[in-house]
Amino acid sequence: MGHLHQDVRFAFRMLLKNPMFTAAAVMTLALGIGLNAAVFSAVHTLLFRPLPQVSNDAELVQLYRSWPGDMLYGSNSIPHYQDLRDRVDAFGGDVAAWTFVPLSLSADGQSERVMGNMVSANYFDVLGAPPVMGRGFLPEEAVDPGAHRVIVLGHSFWQTRFGADPAIIGRTITLNGQSWTIVGVAREGFKGAMPMVNPPVYAPLIMQQELIPGYNLIESRGNNWMNVIARRTPSFGLEQTRQNLDAFLLQVREEYPDHYTESGIHLVPQKEAGLHPMFRSTQVGMSAVTMVVVAFLLLIACINVANLFLARAGERRKEMGIRLSLGARRGRIITQLLTESLLFSLIAGGTGLLLATWAIGITNSLTLPIDIAVDFDLSIDRTVLLFTLGLSVATGILFGLAPALQASKPETVSALKGEFSLEPGGKNRLISTLVVVQTALSILLLISSGLFLRGLQAATTVDTGFEAENLLLASVDPGLQGYDRERSEVFYLELESGLKALPGVEAVGLARSVPLSLNSSDRGVGIPGYEPAPNEGMSIRYTMVTPGYFAAMGIPVLAGRPFGAEDGKDGTPTIIVNQKFADRFWPGENALGKI
Repeated sequence: MGHLHQDVRFAFRMLLKNPMFTAAAVMTLALGIGLNAAVFSAVHTLLFRPLPQVSNDAELVQLYRSWPGDMLYGSNSIPHYQDLRDRVDAFGGDVAAWTFVPLSLSADGQSERVMGNMVSANYFDVLGAPPVMGRGFLPEEAVDPGAHRVIVLGHSFWQTRFGADPAIIGRTITLNGQSWTIVGVAREGFKGAMPMVNPPVYAPLIMQQELIPGYNLIESRGNNWMNVIARRTPSFGLEQTRQNLDAFLLQVREEYPDHYTESGIHLVPQKEAGLHPMFRSTQVGMSAVTMVVVAFLLLIACINVANLFLARAGERRKEMGIRLSLGARRGRIITQLLTESLLFSLIAGGTGLLLATWAIGITNSLTLPIDIAVDFDLSIDRTVLLFTLGLSVATGILFGLAPALQASKPETVSALKGEFSLEPGGKNRLISTLVVVQTALSILLLISSGLFLRGLQAATTVDTGFEAENLLLASVDPGLQGYDRERSEVFYLELESGLKALPGVEAVGLARSVPLSLNSSDRGVGIPGYEPAPNEGMSIRYTMVTPGYFAAMGIPVLAGRPFGAEDGKDGTPTIIVNQKFADRFWPGENALGKI
């Protein structure tokens, strides 16, 4: 310990002796370490961090309906969720359902459209996250559809929208034109079953018809649109749980053959789900590539600093010669020099953390142009701190070992005379090698960056099938204000005609969803005369549109005609398919007129 104390004190003196050298070395390493810390924070949050404010998420699993083909992550209907809750012993009733719903919210004279969560009454209990104020939903609020206009506010929404009012419990606000009572406020940081998404409002599932007017999905087994999360009982391992689900599936196949003959149940442990298990492999791949890139940048920084230390070693040859001539062991000198490099790297690590905190703050402040309230919630937590500490120590050893070994073996006589040989070999060869490696890594990164930018350019210029230039999109749903179907149709007609009358507007169309949106729908199809291959998925994406949609989107109709006034609800049912659909089911034939 005495030697260590002396080494640290001497290292500090060397650090202060040449402030320009210190600043250059520290900032070079700080940029590399800070970038690695920031990227690791994002990767850790996305892939590995447990759900915030959720108790023991190792017991949580996500449940999906699976279908033939590659559809492993299908949604669940409400009756299916209820059967999972009531009939699967592995969960003991701890099964919750949730989904996003658009809501029209009015309070304190201000109205806004928010994307809330519609959840089963046991949602907070299953996740082990009771509200910090008030209460969650009661068991009796899972029965009697339409009888429980109660909500729980998200903690952030309570703070920003209601000024963290401590008397918020019992207040009423307007949702979809109706009065609802606030009964609770969620825990700070709680985001529910999906990380990085911060719902402003939670409403009970039993109020589905008030939350999604015009649809009665409570008893519809064929409408799969809910997410399901469950908590395993401690006596059931993952394999036992899967076996229990298989037994349950056999039962419901006998009871409801039309709904379960071709479908299964896919279980995903919560710790393996990430943002969504459908994107898990993509998330892991992109995260791995990003971490490799920033690791290369740090390696280049280490080589750069190693060269700086080797250059400084020439100035200290006489010092090393005197130490060796006085009997200092080479190991003792190496320890001293490594202490100096570790001190540099630890200071650089601290500076890098400051840079990472700054970068994370900017990232957390970003808002995405989507309805869902995304909260990146990146932070420097204990895991990131330990990663940065380990990285700093490894960096100090990496860039400090070669200079320490080289500086600790000078020729004593020439070192005492202050002579310095420029002959090839020794330190000069080592510096040359490091320069070659640094240059090679830099070229590799430049080539990789060029390929990435070229791929990004190709992705942004890919033919999407529609013309995005001069295209404006807006979301509107009169049903959220209590409009029935007839009033909604009148509203849409007036909206279309009003928009068409605006100067500069060439075309106006309405659609349930547009290409590349997050709320697309799918359904199974049957094609007369077409025999699906074994395990071939027959589910296709679809949307509903008005006659002006194709002109407004700039989508060319390759054959036939676009929709017209004759295709109304009283006309003959008609559809328009894309070229891929036609080539798949009627290859080499004309798809027009097919049924």
